[in-house]
Amino acid sequence: MSIRFSPGSRPRTQDWLDQAAGVGIEFSQGSMQEFQFLALCETIWSHGVETGINQMVERLNANIKSTFAAANQ
Repeated sequence: MSIRFSPGSRPRTQDWLDQAAGVGIEFSQGSMQEFQFLALCETIWSHGVETGINQMVERLNANIKSTFAAANQ
């Protein structure tokens, strides 16, 4: 199963549930399983956002350092 996200937007919880149902995974509304599934999706989504932002900042810092190093030679 894969949960797909649109770039630049946070998915709605119903989107996650619809995608799970699309591959045959359904939860009783308000059940502990539904809660745990949504918590997992939220964790994965937020980790992806944090990781993406961190990678962007690291690349930017590396580019700045290499630009200054080249200018000082």
